[in-house]
Amino acid sequence: MINQIPSYEYWIGKSFLLLGDNYVALKDIFQAKHTFRSILENYEKSPTDVEDLRTLAQEKLTAIEKGENEILQKEIEEKEKKYFGAEKDTTGGDNE
Repeated sequence: MINQIPSYEYWIGKSFLLLGDNYVALKDIFQAKHTFRSILENYEKSPTDVEDLRTLAQEKLTAIEKGENEILQKEIEEKEKKYFGAEKDTTGGDNE
């Protein structure tokens, strides 16, 4: 029976995933990213675990970083519009 029950490490990892999700909900992205990274660095999947928490943590971390990149890109575009005007060519081509 012990081989059919997930390990305590699994539930600790699961609680860290939940903690990371809570940080995201609180918009504490710094803590969320580091919580998910700690799972990636410290969790080892046991054969009895029903899912790989490292995969879930990586997906969540990737989603956060993608969202941050999109926000940064929007901020850059807004600053370019402010400093260079709306006529700036954002396609990378020349305006000649």
